[in-house]
Amino acid sequence: MKKVRKIAVDQKTWLAGKIASAQSGLCAQRGTGSPYCLFFRGSGSAVWTIDVEKEDIFGMKLGYFSGTASNVSLILGDQIISQTFEPVKGYSQNKIPMRDPWMMQNPEDSESVDIVDTFRIGPGQHELRITVSACTDFRVYYLEMIPQASLASIKKIEARAARLRPDIAPIAKKGYGLFIHWTARTKPLYGPQKAYEQAVNDFNVEMFADQAADMGAKFVIFTAEHVSLWFPAPLKVWEKYHPGCTTKRDLIADLIPALEKRGIKFFMYLHLPQMANYPESYEGGYNYNNDQINNLGQMNELCSRLCEMLEEIGNRYGKKIAGYWLDGWGGIPLKYGIDPTEKVYRATKAGNPGRLTSFAFGVRCPIFTPWEDFACGEYRVIGELPVKGYHSCGQNKGYQYHSIIVLDDDWWHDWYDTPIAEPQYTADQLAPFLRGCMENGGLVSINTAVYQDGTVSPLTKAVMRQTARMVYGK
Repeated sequence: MKKVRKIAVDQKTWLAGKIASAQSGLCAQRGTGSPYCLFFRGSGSAVWTIDVEKEDIFGMKLGYFSGTASNVSLILGDQIISQTFEPVKGYSQNKIPMRDPWMMQNPEDSESVDIVDTFRIGPGQHELRITVSACTDFRVYYLEMIPQASLASIKKIEARAARLRPDIAPIAKKGYGLFIHWTARTKPLYGPQKAYEQAVNDFNVEMFADQAADMGAKFVIFTAEHVSLWFPAPLKVWEKYHPGCTTKRDLIADLIPALEKRGIKFFMYLHLPQMANYPESYEGGYNYNNDQINNLGQMNELCSRLCEMLEEIGNRYGKKIAGYWLDGWGGIPLKYGIDPTEKVYRATKAGNPGRLTSFAFGVRCPIFTPWEDFACGEYRVIGELPVKGYHSCGQNKGYQYHSIIVLDDDWWHDWYDTPIAEPQYTADQLAPFLRGCMENGGLVSINTAVYQDGTVSPLTKAVMRQTARMVYGK
């Protein structure tokens, strides 16, 4: 079924690779690192069908990955733009073996690059064709359409977003953090898994905070909700949208002061489409049908729910939440075609205007919203150091720096009666990179798996203790 994308006249529109109609040369999309992309091997072509309200000149950007120099043409009627796209170097090309095979697939970075020319497009429906040749691996994540008549107002919005952006340097210069995926699916080392509320009740915050301090953490990104609808606190709005999925104990309120006593700041992880209870909008659903891709009413309802929930969380914990790492967002602008991030971004500041906010756009999909304080940095491997606090290349170029290193067991421990995997890096490998991030003003998080009782593996703890001594000189 042909998908028709309406092109906005007053803001940018994104044509996700996923909604193009394949013509030739495309391979299977699953396993290419993103549910949004077209995946070319050798020559091929695909077509976007667009619906333009009124005539305008459109500039464009292409979000892509290429392993080799590739020739790309965009064709609209008798207008043709041809351009060579260079191989993407990005943050890192390294692969590391992970327990989950999907996690080690294609960790290549991506880039967003300006198209050298513009198209004049009149009102009505048009076919916009992309052809690719001379490539071994070329992925199209999106084509960004920029109406030139509205360019001045678009730039004003971007400037307004930049003025609101807090500086990451005060946290970055103190040291590295831990990224902790503790969820309803987290397994114990041995034996049966506890029910989530019982696990919340039994969670020893003092032990956990001691452990984080011992491992050198200066901040902790802690998962409040992921892979389930549970939230570990008695939130009224959360209970309204997810009945029976809140707990009597407020684990967040107990955990934050335990970390604060040890000089550790608290960041919260949430998965946005999932927490809004809009599974049809979740990026993993791959459901970009015609009824959904232009359904701005559905998008606005999703954003309204998110704002309501984020405002309750932000006002409840105030300045004790130093930042958010918000997952699953990349599928929303690419699904609906426009960027609704500003409204949600402003809701993340409830209770703390200086709170840092990051929206995850996927492991490799180039990010494009100005309404983001720091890059999600979902790299998993050691790569390029920051330059004056910013990413200098790849999908996060131009954004304040954050990088995640997955140290041991993928993102979280999801295996029964199985120890957490051995660390992928030694202290000798980690410490120089972490010091370099501190010296150059960039945030970096070490993702360490934990068991259901909140403990890390002894091998991971030993590596991190040695890393802390080498980084901080203690």
